[in-house]
Amino acid sequence: MKKDDKEQLLLKDLCARLPYDVMCQTDENGKIHKLKGINKYKGIWWYEFDGFRNIKLPKPYLRTMSSMTEEELKELKTLCSIYIPTNCPTIGFKDYGIIVFTHHLTNNTYSFKLNIDIIDWLNAHHFDYHDLIEKGLAIEAPDGMYGKF
Repeated sequence: MKKDDKEQLLLKDLCARLPYDVMCQTDENGKIHKLKGINKYKGIWWYEFDGFRNIKLPKPYLRTMSSMTEEELKELKTLCSIYIPTNCPTIGFKDYGIIVFTHHLTNNTYSFKLNIDIIDWLNAHHFDYHDLIEKGLAIEAPDGMYGKF
């Protein structure tokens, strides 16, 4: 993955997490601040934190999918839905519902609908469903950083 592609992925991810108080490392000294806003001015992206702005792309603190508790998994499963007619091929159910589709067969065409509530839930619980930690674009959140859900 190219550097520009990684930066675009991180920017999109951070924008989706804005309502959920994502914590970010803002400099090489490891300072941590809550992301408050993202703006673009004259072609330059800037990131707003508690009382200051920065043009350097921050690294969010995210939880790995494997850190999901049994209680959280049960809650997530209540949001997941999948319908597979018996005469249709199986559709994947992967990564605790990241790929969750309702599958309908109509006139031999397929239509898919993403359950967006799952993405909102994952953002609210700060899970890394884009593998940003693995790509070096995020930092694994220490236990308790975001409190108990």
